[in-house]
Amino acid sequence: MLRQFAALAESAGMAGRVKVIANKVEDNDDITYIEQVLRQPVIASTAYDKILREQRRNGGYPSIAHSAKAAMQEIEHDERGSAIDASHHLQKLHDLHRAFASQQFPIEKYGGIR
Repeated sequence: MLRQFAALAESAGMAGRVKVIANKVEDNDDITYIEQVLRQPVIASTAYDKILREQRRNGGYPSIAHSAKAAMQEIEHDERGSAIDASHHLQKLHDLHRAFASQQFPIEKYGGIR
């Protein structure tokens, strides 16, 4: 899936605007792998936590406050310098949709997007 998203961003001319956030990271090898596949840095990540899995399985509500807070701060810091102005935003979304709809994997999975 990572390679498909990278190809989509590339074909839409958006590769430089895509930001990578890694979820359920077990160690630095996970981040290195993601960065190699996508050829972009991971700007934020949340760790895989067995305690959260157990809380979910036992019907509880997992607390991810510490991990999520750190990731959100990293995202906010990165995003401050990369906002797109509103006049170009809608056109970029249309371009991205057209590129996504023409990729082979959504056509195979959904029969094409109109």
